Amino acid sequence: MSRDLRELGEATRADEDAVARAKRRLDGALSPEDLKDLLKTVPGPRPGAEARVLATLDARLAEGMAGATPRRWWAALGAGLAGAAALLALSLWPADAPDPLHAELAGVQQADAPGLSIEAEGEGLLSGTTTAPRLRWREGRVALAVDPAAALDLQVQTREARVRVTGTVLSVERDVLGTHVALTRGRVVVDCLADGRTHTLQPGDALSCLPVSADGSLARARALQAGGAAPEALLAEVDQGLSRAEGSRTARDELAALRASLLHALGRDAEALAAARAWLDTDAAVRRDEVEQLALALSLSLEGCGGAMPLLEALAPRWLPAAQRLAACAPARAAEVLDAAEALARTPDERAALDDLRAQLKTRGSSP
Repeated sequence: MSRDLRELGEATRADEDAVARAKRRLDGALSPEDLKDLLKTVPGPRPGAEARVLATLDARLAEGMAGATPRRWWAALGAGLAGAAALLALSLWPADAPDPLHAELAGVQQADAPGLSIEAEGEGLLSGTTTAPRLRWREGRVALAVDPAAALDLQVQTREARVRVTGTVLSVERDVLGTHVALTRGRVVVDCLADGRTHTLQPGDALSCLPVSADGSLARARALQAGGAAPEALLAEVDQGLSRAEGSRTARDELAALRASLLHALGRDAEALAAARAWLDTDAAVRRDEVEQLALALSLSLEGCGGAMPLLEALAPRWLPAAQRLAACAPARAAEVLDAAEALARTPDERAALDDLRAQLKTRGSSP
């Protein structure tokens, strides 16, 4: 019996080279998200498929068993099973099953599928099937034209939005500011992922979905700032970014530093000082000098030397303007700090200013 079982194993074992070749071809071909989308589109078996498979299996077994010796019938069974397994997939897969789609889009490119025309200027991945296409759009602009008669279940996914399309002409653009959808014909439903709101667009409508993370919000705020956006608008963007659940620590630190600066630009100095001090109470390193200097200027303006003294003592050894202001607020303390402050003088002008400050402090110290 053990020999018969070994023969069965040999007869039904997959060829190792073939398995390796298949794994190499499949490896990396589909991301987990795209594979899940593809599997959702696989239809069920046609009516009666199971009965046809069983009938085929019976016939193959009878054919393989005919005339087999007692010791060889296991091998005949294995051969019959191997043939039936090949027929199984063909029998269960419907004749009218949609074809899978898988195409990387990069640069300026046009792609067509049944009932769908795509003009891309950017990067994305087309997957799904011919009846349920899925476009994962990463960057740039893509224009889509969908034939209503094709009854496609088309979805476009970006980092910020999910667009559900039937028969329509539209464009989707993704840039540093977010995802922008413009509808020319038909009707689309857009889910903005940052706020969870769903929007239905009519011809002529346009919609922008904002970044979903603090990092995306920071990039958007920087782009708006470079474009000359007003401080009020920038502050609203920063506050939205800080409210996002996703995002890196570095992005949050940058947003918080920018917030303090914007509050100062808007004349809300007390709020700006509180925001700067809260930021300095953390171990954030990015833009630390900038926030310290803002906090010092605000504390001197609002609270005078007494309120600014902790920052003056901290900054005076490494920043000449702070040392000069410390000399005005507390000459004796400034003299102690400047004794070991050679690093303050990096240029000839700074060295001259430092020498002048020391001379002033020396004169004050010798005065009765």
